[in-house]
Parts: sequence; C-alpha cells; structure tokens
Amino acid sequence: MAGPVPLTPRRGVKGVPDVAPRGRKGDGDMQALKRVEAGVMGAWLGIGMLAAGLRMAEGVKHQPDSMSQMMGNACAWICFKTLQSVLDQRFPPEIAAERLLAQLGQLRDRKHLLWGLQGDRCVMIANFDLLRDVGSDPLQPWASERGSSDRWAFIDRSMLLLEEVAYLDLMARAIELAAHPRYESQEAFEQLLREIEGMSELDMLATVSIPAVDGAHRAEERLVAQCDLAEIAIRLKHYQGKTGSYPQQLQDIVPEFLPALPVDRFSGDPYVYRREGDGFVIYSVGVNGQDDGGDPDRKDGDIVWRSSR
Repeated sequence: MAGPVPLTPRRGVKGVPDVAPRGRKGDGDMQALKRVEAGVMGAWLGIGMLAAGLRMAEGVKHQPDSMSQMMGNACAWICFKTLQSVLDQRFPPEIAAERLLAQLGQLRDRKHLLWGLQGDRCVMIANFDLLRDVGSDPLQPWASERGSSDRWAFIDRSMLLLEEVAYLDLMARAIELAAHPRYESQEAFEQLLREIEGMSELDMLATVSIPAVDGAHRAEERLVAQCDLAEIAIRLKHYQGKTGSYPQQLQDIVPEFLPALPVDRFSGDPYVYRREGDGFVIYSVGVNGQDDGGDPDRKDGDIVWRSSR
C-alpha cells in the first residue's frame, strides 16, 4: 500500500508535539490513553498521545525476537481501541491526523516480523553451538545412565545435529512464508503444520517453533489489517467533513482522499464496507477467512472498525 498522503497539502508546518514520554512506559501512559478515550484531552493532544503510543509499539517491534513483536502488537491494539472511540467523538485537526497516518504507515512495515523471526533463529543457532562446544557435560546424565559415556555422547550429538538440520530447514521455509500476505501463504502454512505432525519427538524444537511462527504471522496480519482499517476510517472522516456524509461505496474516496484501496490480508479482496445509520462499519474477514457479517466475537472472526456517526 502506498505511503500516507497528506489530507491537505501543507508547507512549512510541523506535526503535533512529540508527547511520547522517554524510557519505559508505565501506568501513567495507560491512564493518559484512558483520558484520551474519555474525551478529557483535546483532539490535538489526544491524537498526539495515540501517535506516540503507536510509535512506542513500533519501537518495541524493532527488537529482533518474536516475543517483542507480540508485545508491540498488544500495545498497538490498545491504541486502536482508543482511536476508534476518539474518532467517533470528533475528527482531529488535519496536522494531527497526518502525523497519525505517517505512524500507521511505519507500523504496518512487514520487516519487523521478519527481523523478529530471524532473531529467534539466530538465538537457536547459538544454543545449538553452545551445546556442541561445552563438551559432554550437558549430556552426561544420559550417558551415565546408559553406561558408556563416549558412545552415547556421540549418538546424542548426532541426534542434536539432526534436530538442528530439521529446525533450520523448517524455520527457513516458515520465514519465507511469513514474508507474504496471509491469503497467499495460508495453505502453505497448513501444509507445513501437517508435515510436523508426523515428525519424531526428537525434533521437538522444530515441532514447537513452526506453530509459533504461524501464530506470529497471523498476529502480524491482524495488526496490518487494523492499520489499514484505521487509515481508511480517517479518510472516511475527512470525506464526511468535506461532503457532509459518508460515501455509499468505499471506491468513492479514491483517489482524492486515498490513492488506492488496500486489500484484506486474509482474503485478498477489498475490505468490506457498508453504511450503518449515521455511521459506517468496515472490516476484515479475519483469520478464519470467512465473512461473519462484521461479527468480531466469533473464533478468529472479523476484525471490525465501527463508527456510529
């Protein structure tokens, strides 16, 4: 998807103040987000706080491990929930909205997930190297129980090598799949998961790691979909501000308000949009790949952005 386009061309105007507190985030930041959602803060500062929260989420996702990716996603979801409430109350100043759109563009960058998965792989390679380098000590309990230390140490190290080869092969394939949208990689991920079901217990790391990659990829796709929905919602609000009503079809905001419509990461089709009363609903079909009519409560169901006005 193309990068964010300014709502209105401006020159020589800086964005909203950088309100992100430095250092580790704490309860104070969560309270600030609650005040934003409650409407206590002005629209300018409120959107600035949300942009700062998304920037914090992106900063966490810069860490090269999948756990940090999941933590960053969780932080971003808190911000998205609050943003829906804020946009339902008022449309923010255009400069603040531009700042938020720029942050959404950075957050949806797929490189974060790939960094995290490659970091996990590097850690495991280092662990395998460590087991080989420290001698027979980590394997001594097995060897002593079987009576022949040298013979069993050799066999155990052979098993270790086979497990490493299996892990690296499957992990390389999984990372390659994670570089693609879910609608392109879903079947291949399912095939990979079926493949590890028949593997030996000795391939424990491979059988544990691949489902984790699958879960991380699904979580990342949900995040990207939420970023897309947030941007479309902001563009729809701008359209309403200019025309007095929301469009009857999503294509009406292209290209004046949005260069091109993004596609749903889980279906490959445009996101579902319809008017609801004075507002609108827009949603992704979600992980299950089925249109549940905008119901987010079903298992792996729709990812929904709803505005009442």
